[in-house]
Formats: sequence, C-alpha cells, structure tokens
Amino acid sequence: MGDRATIILKEEKGNCIYVYTHWHGSEFSDMLKKAMIKAKARWDDEVYCNRVLITELCKPAKDEIIGFGVSTYPIESENPVLEVDHGERVVRVLSNEEFGYDDYRRKVIREFSFEAFIESE
Repeated sequence: MGDRATIILKEEKGNCIYVYTHWHGSEFSDMLKKAMIKAKARWDDEVYCNRVLITELCKPAKDEIIGFGVSTYPIESENPVLEVDHGERVVRVLSNEEFGYDDYRRKVIREFSFEAFIESE
C-alpha cells in the first residue's frame, strides 16, 4: 500500500539520483514544480540544483524517518516516473510499467523544457 513515486535526477554525465516517496506519489509532480521554481537560479549548476530539489521534495518528512528516500538505483513506483535531465534541460514523464530494479527501459509519455514544466498545469 501507499502512494509511491520516483523522481530521477539525471546529471549531464549520465549518473542518476533517485528520490522516492512512499506516501506523496500523486502529489510528486506538483512538488517537483515548486522545487524547480525554487531551484531556478541554480538550473545551470546541477550539484546545487539537485540539493535544492532533494531538500524541497523531502520537506514533508523533515522530522520523520520514513516516507522519503534517496538512492542510486531505481525504486518501484505506482505513479508515472519523473526525470529531471540536466544535460538536456528537460523534465520527462515516464511510464512506470517497465520500471524496476533490473530494468532501466522507460517509455517517455511527455517531455517539457524546464521552463515549460514549471508553467504546465
């Protein structure tokens, strides 16, 4: 049970950080938009941008030991997976159907520039 979702923070060199929520999956897209707005001044610096994104995304659980996680490998997701690609400067909405620990193939459902993503509804 839960409302699980994953956001991938993909660095220019291809390394990925996975941010996972167990309880806020259906809200994760809106949470990412707010975090991207806060990090806008650092979009050109993926190290600082990722720190701002992770801090903002995990805020609902800042005093908890459960609810959010950060990993270097994919985590199961009930909701579409979101990918922040710093090299391409896009946010992708990916299918969760082919997403798992051993399977890195994901179908792109939608793709937005960073600007278009924060302005989308």
